Amino acid sequence: MPVNASVILSSILLGTSVYTDLKHRVIPNRLTLPACLAGMGYHVWRTGISDGLLFSIAGFAAGFAVLLVPFLLGGMGGGDVKLVAAAGSWIGTAAVLHLVLYGAVVGGLIAAWMIYKRSGIRGIKEVFLGLFLDILGRQRPRVDSGNPRLPYSLPLAIGFVAYLMIGRII
Repeated sequence: MPVNASVILSSILLGTSVYTDLKHRVIPNRLTLPACLAGMGYHVWRTGISDGLLFSIAGFAAGFAVLLVPFLLGGMGGGDVKLVAAAGSWIGTAAVLHLVLYGAVVGGLIAAWMIYKRSGIRGIKEVFLGLFLDILGRQRPRVDSGNPRLPYSLPLAIGFVAYLMIGRII
């Protein structure tokens, strides 16, 4: 993805979200909604109403849809979903799906590190065994509310940077 206004403004959106998520544990609607509308407006201005709006709405929908199930299962907050949808309105479907993929890898590594620091290798084994048994038993994976929660905007932002740096190579 070439560096253009969409990449720069998405980076600002993600960076601001990381700051508010780490400091206040929330990604405010007053950040994501204007960012989404601005992304749509930008693409309409750049490529016209039919192409620009379609590109932006498709990116928004892809970002929203891919994180909707984890949100409904209690694995992330609504702000994360709205953040990825807003980023999708700027960067489009392909890039937002890459952002989520790279972000999931980074998030998994950070989560594994957090579990290891708290419970060692045994804790990691227990978590993965529990997830496996939940899936095998066709149960909704259990979320342990007593554990520290990972502000997911951080792995998403790191995933976006990773995509920008190596995404076209893979």
